[in-house]
Amino acid sequence: MIVNVITEKESNRLAYVCDFINRHPLNDGLFVLKTNVEKADLAIAYSNTDKSVYHKIPVQSILFQYKYFETAFANEYSFHNQKIFSVETARKEKQEFYKNGVFGFDFFETIFFHLSRVEELELEEHQLNDRGQIREEELFVIKNQIHRFPVVDQIIVGLVQIFGNQKVQLKTKWSVTHDIDYIERFSGAKSFFKASVRAIMDFKNPLSVWQSYSSKKANPSLDPYNSFNRLLLTSGTPTKEIYFLMGGEHVYDNQYSLDHPIFLEAIHIAKERGYKIGIHPSYLSWDKSKIIKSEKERLENNIGQTIDISRQHYLHFDILKTPNALLESGIKEDSSIGFTKEIGFRAGTGFPYFLYDFNTEKKSALLEKPLVFMDSAALHLEKPLEETTEFFNLNKYNTQMTVNIHNSRLVQTTFEGKLVNKIYKVIKGYIDS
Repeated sequence: MIVNVITEKESNRLAYVCDFINRHPLNDGLFVLKTNVEKADLAIAYSNTDKSVYHKIPVQSILFQYKYFETAFANEYSFHNQKIFSVETARKEKQEFYKNGVFGFDFFETIFFHLSRVEELELEEHQLNDRGQIREEELFVIKNQIHRFPVVDQIIVGLVQIFGNQKVQLKTKWSVTHDIDYIERFSGAKSFFKASVRAIMDFKNPLSVWQSYSSKKANPSLDPYNSFNRLLLTSGTPTKEIYFLMGGEHVYDNQYSLDHPIFLEAIHIAKERGYKIGIHPSYLSWDKSKIIKSEKERLENNIGQTIDISRQHYLHFDILKTPNALLESGIKEDSSIGFTKEIGFRAGTGFPYFLYDFNTEKKSALLEKPLVFMDSAALHLEKPLEETTEFFNLNKYNTQMTVNIHNSRLVQTTFEGKLVNKIYKVIKGYIDS
């Protein structure tokens, strides 16, 4: 079905959103949005005044006019017992998403708001964290407590029912990924001492550290971080990716030898089990293509493969600069847009989509696969296992779950390690179901 969107003001931003909707996996070609065409199966006015057609989408005229509003509300709309959330400048009571041919809000601008990350532009000092990025508690989805809903995907579900005349209930897709920041917990006596002190400061049992260290001394392959045989899935059902950190000069970075037996074993298992190998660019690489390219080539030369996927270390990502730095380095797909202390949908969708380039005002060539769940982020929750299970149950359908489990988080002798092992077991259960 061709849907003609009649608009007085065509823009690259509107074209970007229409392209996203047309490409969305839940749409799957059921309908195609086009603007101001002569022949179509359905006409809809994107206007506040046009009364020439039956269907109508109200125009908010904020984000598509190159402005950003400081005060925004996530108003709740209902559609066939489903909640759909807007991004609007005024508070409204609960209304219907679609009634008698008229939509309740400008869903084009709402989708653009979430996907483009426009709220991460022109930030004030008090909004920034120690990485120079927006503090997560300042994000719209966190403020409005809608981050555990794929709010953009839910809008698409509604549009498919309206324009495609089909009810959508597709089983959620899974993508399992791993960031390899460290390959060994104990590289020497210094790291053993640090681990012992940390255990004592965290009121945990330092004896477990000694037990792990003793095992490693007796057999180097028994280092607690050498969990790759348990970590990497044998099933080929979900998408599987593994990202290796190749060094860096920041205190958050880490360097390990590419000749290290554990690293070589990890590469061997990854290839054997069908994982796509990617780069985990170091902390200071976020705006430096030269660093990313150098680290990427180092890994490529070692494994004998071309690399075109990445995830920024500590999710150190700037919407204006990082995408271009990655593209210039030969990266085609990134997976950095997610939370470090929460779980959920930072961009409103779990499905891969092309970012928006504010520098050129058009669709970027960089494909973004949003990071929906990360083990280290879940550990910040009040009840990690319970909240994680509830989150997955809430989103069994109509989105994609890209999850990140670190090899360094599966230490079975620590409280956190036991917890992450339980969480990973839950994830595997969903994948196999």
